[in-house]
Amino acid sequence: MTIIAAVICEDTSVPIEVTVGTAKRTEKPTVTGDIYTNFFRISGNTVPGMTNKWTYVYLKKQDGTYVTSRAVAQEGSFWAYGLLENPVANLTEGEELQLTAKATEAAFSGWAEPGAFVSFRALPSGFSSWLIASSDGSFSFSMFPAGYLHAGDQIKVNATSFGKATSDLVYLTLEASPKTAAPTVTGVVYTNGFMLQGTLNSELSYTNMTLTNKYDSIVGSFGTGWDRNFSTSQLFQSYVHLKAGDVVELRAQVNGMTRSNPVPFVVQATKGQTEVPTINDDILETESFNGIAEPGAIVTLTNDTTGSLQTAVAAADGSYSFYWYYKGYRIGDQLSLEATVPGKETSDTVQITLIASP
Repeated sequence: MTIIAAVICEDTSVPIEVTVGTAKRTEKPTVTGDIYTNFFRISGNTVPGMTNKWTYVYLKKQDGTYVTSRAVAQEGSFWAYGLLENPVANLTEGEELQLTAKATEAAFSGWAEPGAFVSFRALPSGFSSWLIASSDGSFSFSMFPAGYLHAGDQIKVNATSFGKATSDLVYLTLEASPKTAAPTVTGVVYTNGFMLQGTLNSELSYTNMTLTNKYDSIVGSFGTGWDRNFSTSQLFQSYVHLKAGDVVELRAQVNGMTRSNPVPFVVQATKGQTEVPTINDDILETESFNGIAEPGAIVTLTNDTTGSLQTAVAAADGSYSFYWYYKGYRIGDQLSLEATVPGKETSDTVQITLIASP
């Protein structure tokens, strides 16, 4: 492509030749949920976001008509529910929709004359862009499609203010990101979830941790604490299918660095069933829904009427508690309560029907 610019009463600029590059394909998202003609609730995982790296999932009709979109959390998960906000979509029962993910990532930032047009061009790809420096002179090329810039690329940057000649070129060379150190970790991965704890072998703070299957697809993720230690217990989403003997890999990634070498785990089979959780009888007209479950169990409370759910982990004494905004529920709502200890099958479900207070 050839790009030119023109200002009234001035000659047209010297043309810039730009070579169009092929964008790297974003990893296919995994998703579960339901979509109705006027309401949706979905959740899943896709490419994890990092600082100045964003991933969005887009829900569209087969003809490309936009339906809705959501930003992906830093660890790679996304969830959304609500009324469909695009009346133009006119969804019909049985219609198939497309869910796609698109990632963008950071480049560089700096300072120029306030209000100046700052432009850059990457070699050898020819990829280029421009923006206007803010009132304090700062600028940031912070979101480009993933895969457009590579280690070793040379970047040419200049700035132009109205009434002044274009600045001299500034040359930059992109360097490869250093690799995150592999974590020290212990624990077990089961077919229905995992319990992991460990320490980061780095002086850096928050780190994104991902657990992937043999296809390098993310099956679980979590963040670490600021003290470089982590301890987590999670259940796999319903779309994750692992069997005993499969190998999964845990990797760490610090912002601005590449993923660490993998720490492998052999998936173990579940044994036994989790005990059925109980409900305390003193929760009426309070903001706490609590009870007793098997210690370490992940307790899930689902409103089957609306599709919303909450989870809590039972303490060492078996106690668990949810924030319970009882005024947000209605008489007749159907609730389901169940508990799962990673390594055991899910308990039998406790069915609850909300009735009026006596």
